[in-house]
Amino acid sequence: MLLAGGCGVAPEPLTAEDAAANVAGREASISEATKAISLSGLQPLFREPPDADPNKPDRAAIWHACAWAYATGPAVARRRYLAARAAAGSTGLPGPIGLSADSLSFEDIERETTVRLTFDLLGLLGLGRSAAAERLANAEVRRAYAGLEQAAWAARFAVDTARVRVAASRARIATLETLLGEVDADIRRVEILDARGWLPPGQTAGARAMAKQVHARIAVERAELAHRLSDLSQASGLPPDSGLLAGVSTATFDDFEPLREARPLPGAVALSSERPGLRARRLDYALAEARLQRAAAEAWPEIRLGPRLRAQPNETLVGGVLDLSLPWPGSVTGSVQARQHERELARELFENALVEALADARALRDALQQAQVMLRRHGPKIEARTRAAWTAVRARFSVDARALPMWTDRLERRIGGSLAAVDARERAIVALLAYAEAIGPEAR
Repeated sequence: MLLAGGCGVAPEPLTAEDAAANVAGREASISEATKAISLSGLQPLFREPPDADPNKPDRAAIWHACAWAYATGPAVARRRYLAARAAAGSTGLPGPIGLSADSLSFEDIERETTVRLTFDLLGLLGLGRSAAAERLANAEVRRAYAGLEQAAWAARFAVDTARVRVAASRARIATLETLLGEVDADIRRVEILDARGWLPPGQTAGARAMAKQVHARIAVERAELAHRLSDLSQASGLPPDSGLLAGVSTATFDDFEPLREARPLPGAVALSSERPGLRARRLDYALAEARLQRAAAEAWPEIRLGPRLRAQPNETLVGGVLDLSLPWPGSVTGSVQARQHERELARELFENALVEALADARALRDALQQAQVMLRRHGPKIEARTRAAWTAVRARFSVDARALPMWTDRLERRIGGSLAAVDARERAIVALLAYAEAIGPEAR
């Protein structure tokens, strides 16, 4: 009888086979996963619609949806929020029902028996410790929800940055492979001229060494691409062999406008309201305040009130019971003072986080402006001019073997110059994303 209200939870084993199958099926089930999250009522800011198209790997929607559904940060924050919300559902209720019975003699239990039933009076009235516990639980739910928003916001920019870096690596590899085709065509002419003794050995060795530089640069970039694909896999929560990762191309750049005018730098008040991390810090203070009030509520007395039934042969007496429990003087003082210090720490941490956020946003805005200058004025021009010089020297070398030293020099410049436009575009987009993340979403 006393255990009738208890809950039994069936064990649910976790096997490596099941986990592997679930991971492998994530790409196919992304739509169902995001719809399930939507139906659960969790709709923090910045969540992409559940109809993100997996056939468009160069568009943002599918990646934001994957990060929201599967990435570690949002998954942890979502479960913590759900746990806090579930725990709050059982908080703030009155204390346990008290039931006691006593008899004068075990041998003759019917001679006289007294039964007492008591209830938490202050809890029933929504006062005292139960009320403070309810306020604390609600503060924990709000803080967990702020953590969910913060995780969703960070995941969005992490996956965007990762896919931009993958696209940039693939653009660099394609550019270098085009250059390698041109170099190999000219090196064949070098080999023919060298075989006939028409070129000085030193010039031939220099040209061959510079051609190897192109091969080496491609190898380095392919290794870098592997790391960047790993970053994208982790940011999106998708397995590394997912077709979505393989589908990221240079068309991803079209999702961004790196030269558009960025939002102005927000002030301290606006930033504290708009940046998810700062909102979470403010709720840390509210949570510390609720913990302080919960500690102070321990000074309230416990008042238990209920009926008393005394049964004797041929007679039953009904009365009442009042139990009053007072805390020992000074027993809660230390806990209250400790919670006061924790509340002040939360205030100081919020203020320091605001200073750091302002400095971070200002630095990222300046970095974005410099990256935009590089993209607008320098990167594409470097690429175009080294391409023109390379084209000209190739034409000259095709008719004049004495141009080989110049060919080698122009190739050295072209290796770096051919990537200048891609590098500048990548830096500008990454800087734009970093600044947008730092200042938070626009107020609605």
